[in-house]
Amino acid sequence: MRRHRVRLVLGITGILLLIAIVAAAAYQDKRQEKKPAKREKVGQEALEFQTEEIVYDGSGRLDLLEGVRGTDVDGSDITREVNALITGSGTRNRKKVRYSLFTAEGRELTRERTLVLKNYQGPKITLDGQLNLEASWLDDLIEILKEKGKIKGDDGFGKDVTNQITWTRKKLSQGSYLLTFQLSNAYLDTAQETVKAQIEGEVSDLVLTLVQDHIEIPVGADFDPLVYVEEARDPLSGSVIDRLQVSSSVNVSVPGRYSVVYTAVSLDGTQTAEAVLSVTVTGGDK
Repeated sequence: MRRHRVRLVLGITGILLLIAIVAAAAYQDKRQEKKPAKREKVGQEALEFQTEEIVYDGSGRLDLLEGVRGTDVDGSDITREVNALITGSGTRNRKKVRYSLFTAEGRELTRERTLVLKNYQGPKITLDGQLNLEASWLDDLIEILKEKGKIKGDDGFGKDVTNQITWTRKKLSQGSYLLTFQLSNAYLDTAQETVKAQIEGEVSDLVLTLVQDHIEIPVGADFDPLVYVEEARDPLSGSVIDRLQVSSSVNVSVPGRYSVVYTAVSLDGTQTAEAVLSVTVTGGDK
């Protein structure tokens, strides 16, 4: 009988101990849930995140400061002073967002977390085949093409952002052009489409011409690629020779054949023109 009582007391004690362990573990888990994910400090200032990820599905307004809290040395809330910026790092559906907060002493607190874009497909430009345009449309091309159902821009969530599309044209021959359309969205993604277009009417084109298309120079000679530009002119604003982009592979120390590519861009950014200079460096064994 006495042994039975001892076993009963030990059994009850074990059960009570197990209940206490389970209750303590549950209490600790509850405390952990209430704690911020991380806390970065400089002195006593802090920049806190409730979660390490923010999820956005394209509906409503994206608030990058959701779940973010900035505090001053005295613990006061200064979240309004936190800056948030989507960076170029990450993947299409997982972007890195950089947060920064300057302290009273001028020191900067910085942290990053992930923006998860749910059901996001990236920006898209839809064009209706080859374009037949009138010269008078060029001043308001995107709006006119949109009205005619010839172009559409999608921000990646199904939202129409056609008016955010930019474009450039490059002349191929008289009346024939290559049009490049580009769309960049708020998530730092870009879509680009290129299409041939016929433009009827008088078109004011960007002009880029060279003195000649091919030259020969001896080994060791001085070479200045701009000397061979005859004209680089914007039809509306004049010379753009100081805005030329020059890409040269010429090495005057080594005989061989090289090329120089000149690219001009109009001041309004809607036209590009390209010219190529072939260069032969003579001498030596070649």
